[in-house]
Amino acid sequence: MNVENKPNKILIYSPHMSGHRQVYCNVIADWALDSGMEVLFYIGRDWCNSENSRNKYSPYIEIYRNNAGVFIEGCELHRINHKISLLNFKQNPLVKSDSGILKHLESKYSPDFIFVISGDEFNHSPYSFLKDIFTIKKHPLKSKWIAIFISPYCYPSMNYLKRNMLKTSLKQKVKHFDITFWLDEFFVKDTNIKKSYWLPDISKSFNHVDDTDEDTETLCALIDNFLEQNKGKQILLFFGSYFVRKGLDFLLQLALDDNQFVILRAGEMSESDRSPEFIDNMLTLEKNKQLLNIPMFIKSPKVTKKLFDEACFIALPYRDHYSSSGVMLQALEFGKPVIVPDIGLMARRVLYSNIGITYKHGDYEDFKKAVYIMQNSYGKYTNNVSQYYQQFNRSSIFNHLNIIIKENK
Repeated sequence: MNVENKPNKILIYSPHMSGHRQVYCNVIADWALDSGMEVLFYIGRDWCNSENSRNKYSPYIEIYRNNAGVFIEGCELHRINHKISLLNFKQNPLVKSDSGILKHLESKYSPDFIFVISGDEFNHSPYSFLKDIFTIKKHPLKSKWIAIFISPYCYPSMNYLKRNMLKTSLKQKVKHFDITFWLDEFFVKDTNIKKSYWLPDISKSFNHVDDTDEDTETLCALIDNFLEQNKGKQILLFFGSYFVRKGLDFLLQLALDDNQFVILRAGEMSESDRSPEFIDNMLTLEKNKQLLNIPMFIKSPKVTKKLFDEACFIALPYRDHYSSSGVMLQALEFGKPVIVPDIGLMARRVLYSNIGITYKHGDYEDFKKAVYIMQNSYGKYTNNVSQYYQQFNRSSIFNHLNIIIKENK
């Protein structure tokens, strides 16, 4: 593919950048540069899942800019430095598929590898799905196509028709890739998909420097003041963007039921997920000084660490969530055991490695019982949590990604 000793070129493709996807872009680029590759980004601008994405800033992408400024080639390629390029994202999913875009980029920029950050979202439009079904032969490609399936929606369903439709959709997505990575180590062991490998979750950047600024100090002071008002109380942390399925309402109800609990909540809010009851509960807890709500994307690792350090454990009352969780990995990074529902990958990891407690999915009373149990037992999980998290460090993740290079020889 390349002449000997010539660095490979990798195109990192992520049309959506909300949540931890921007961190995945950062770490994959970090690995590629460490391996001597040239990197091209082709990414969306929804850094923080915001309606006003044009003005958003991602520290995990901007870290690759240098002081020499940005070189613009035409209106697509933004040269950040001699090793990193940023391509403007232009896509109409109703009339063009992800695979069609990548074939165009492959022809234009000749990357050796194309790395799709979220394979489960690949060719997700009705147009792409129908086109895939009626495509008999895969188009010959010059590049190796690789994908991470971050949160596959193909987990077991009680509905026979839905389950088989999801399997068909997954099959159509997988066929585009030469190598697939999955965050579910149990799925990889059981699947017969060729060249499928486990990739430890990427929950943090390994090259993002904590630049303490005025906002960081302001947020730290705000948190300290809240903690001072609630000395001796049990801290419950809800971290990251809010969606109904993440179960913040369980934490709010627990604090309303028992005033020994106070909540630190940091991350963006979604207007569509706010019910009148939810808003009323938040306002009541804020009035009682039991809730500190920081409705913004947390950029500073210093603030993130401070938030996690204040909690003895992390409760994650997710609904209908069968895949991995970036926040769960962040909790384990900071040495915190977790409380999770008894379904999906999160539960299997907790039970298999004894890193926390599970409760009956969707059952508030059982969740509440689990929290009370964890209050008196979180210390016994410390060693297990520390040992388990070792497989998610930089060296381990890079070693797993090196499979790409080995497969290319």
